[in-house]
Amino acid sequence: LGERLSDVWALELKEVMAWKKLQPTGPSPSGRHEHSAIYDPESHSMLIFGGMDGSDGHLSDVWALDLKVMAWKKLQPTGTSPSGRMEHSAIYDPESHSMLIFGGMDGLGKRLSDVWALELEV
Repeated sequence: LGERLSDVWALELKEVMAWKKLQPTGPSPSGRHEHSAIYDPESHSMLIFGGMDGSDGHLSDVWALDLKVMAWKKLQPTGTSPSGRMEHSAIYDPESHSMLIFGGMDGLGKRLSDVWALELEV
C-alpha cells in the first residue's frame, strides 16, 4: 500500500482556494491510513481516532491537534475503549460534546457495527 503518512494539510477556503502544509510541534501520531478525523469547535482542535499503521496494526489511539498552538496531544480516555479498527465513521455531536464512532473493520477482517461515544473535555 505504500508509505503511511503523518503530515497535516489545510485547505484555505478564501477567494482562491489553496492547500497549506501545517507544521505541528511535539510528539505526533504514527503514520496511518483509514482512520477518522473530526473537528471540535469547543477546543478548536482536530481529533483523530484509529486507523492502520505501517505494521498492519489496527489502532485505537486518540490524538488532538490544537489548531491555536499547532501542537499534537495524545488523549488518554478513561473506562472501556473501542477495539482497534479501520474504515470506521466518526462525527462530532455538539449536543453531547462527543466524538461518535461507528463500525469499521478489526484486525481479523471482521466488520463491526458497534457505536462508541468519547465525551470531550471542555
